[in-house]
Amino acid sequence: MRSVPSLRRWSEHFLPTSSAAAQEAAWQLLRALLVDFTVSLSGLARQLERTTGAASGRQYLFRWLNRRAWEPQVLYARLPALWPREWRRARELPLLIDCTILGEQWCVLQVSLPWQRRALPVFRLVVSFRQPEYGQTELLYQALAWLAAHLPGPRARYVLVMDRGFPSHTLLKNLQALGWRYVLRIGSHWTMAHPEYRGRCGAVGARKAAGERWSHWFGSAVLGRRQKGRDAWSRTHVVVLADPEQQEVWVLATSETCAAAAIRLYRQRMQIEAEFRDLKGATGLDHLQEWEDVDRVARLLAWIAVYEWRLACLWLRHQPAAWGRTRLQIGGTLSWITITRAWAKYHLRAAVGPRTLVREAP
Repeated sequence: MRSVPSLRRWSEHFLPTSSAAAQEAAWQLLRALLVDFTVSLSGLARQLERTTGAASGRQYLFRWLNRRAWEPQVLYARLPALWPREWRRARELPLLIDCTILGEQWCVLQVSLPWQRRALPVFRLVVSFRQPEYGQTELLYQALAWLAAHLPGPRARYVLVMDRGFPSHTLLKNLQALGWRYVLRIGSHWTMAHPEYRGRCGAVGARKAAGERWSHWFGSAVLGRRQKGRDAWSRTHVVVLADPEQQEVWVLATSETCAAAAIRLYRQRMQIEAEFRDLKGATGLDHLQEWEDVDRVARLLAWIAVYEWRLACLWLRHQPAAWGRTRLQIGGTLSWITITRAWAKYHLRAAVGPRTLVREAP
């Protein structure tokens, strides 16, 4: 993962053509997040390195979050340059896609890469939860269009991984037409027609003993009913998995040609949920339910994505795991996000880097 010791150079990387004022405001926001993570502007304002009071600091952040100088899609487009070398050369990269609801006010669609049993965000879109400007399917297609335009390397190396809220017969056909690889969990009520089985997908293992782990592969199965029209059926590989450690049978629709590979890829989907848990809470992302402007929410979420990548670089550069074991009182294993947050707060100088930005000679 690309190492950028100075937080100022980090901010400059994401805003290479922006004004010095925009870069300074970004530095102030990222530094405040490192001091004490919160989405409360009042809380962040108290952490700014400015001589003005908290009320003035809050207004300062508020104004910048309203400006197009911090365009989210531009910020996300700068993230791949930070990818570690193994990701840039990998033949297979799962893209975990999920939606999370922030206090019943905002719906956030996120695309992430699994990392260290959590996930690092690649792209986010946000809409109103109660009166969405776009439905979940339209959000997904917008995200796929952005990914197709900005992801490095051939599309064939990326695998879309999604839960049951996304799949439809139309989506499966569109992903196949667009050349995306995919592993999608579908509902057990979906019907399947295959030489080895015909009926509801969830009833495949009805005759197997309870508590037994098993999986079954159905190559090129027909899902749904062809006689009902184009949108009522699709053809894809299907994997059915039962595991005593799972509450339900998994039914996976996939482009992968190996059951074990599809299962391995889908198991990583839970890492995006773990990341959401680390970011939510009383002063975390759920606090955004009090915000009223979708564009301002989207800009802050983009900078929080930048902040998460900064934490990942600090984790690799300073290796704070040992520090966390001796300094943090825990009842169980803490995530790298939680440990690095605490480390950055107590080692702010190392986390932020030099105060003054020294430009390299041309």
